[in-house]
Amino acid sequence: MTCLLALTGCATNDPTPVAPDAVIGDYDNACLPEAVIMAQALRRNGIKARVLIMSGDGWSHAVTVYQYPPEKGRIWCWDSDEQSVPVSARWTSSKILADAWLRACQRQDHIVQARFE
Repeated sequence: MTCLLALTGCATNDPTPVAPDAVIGDYDNACLPEAVIMAQALRRNGIKARVLIMSGDGWSHAVTVYQYPPEKGRIWCWDSDEQSVPVSARWTSSKILADAWLRACQRQDHIVQARFE
């Protein structure tokens, strides 16, 4: 059964089309497996999704990048802390997507490396 997960941010944002598994958000430093679980759930529901891993000096993080709704192709990034946030970036550039996610979350971190898994 597919449940809708409400987004953080504006009330006009589209909902995420799937709910994360029950374990998401329960563990510290689990961003990579959480991103993988969410990407798999989105893909099972026909949503184009991939895992983005980014790192800087002394930190690393993984998020799920997806296009929703499929016919519009709007790009969103999801993690268990920020939930889903819309980003303005190209689907094909890991560095630009990582920078866009940081801006959307108002984080001041500097990205040294970004890649898709």
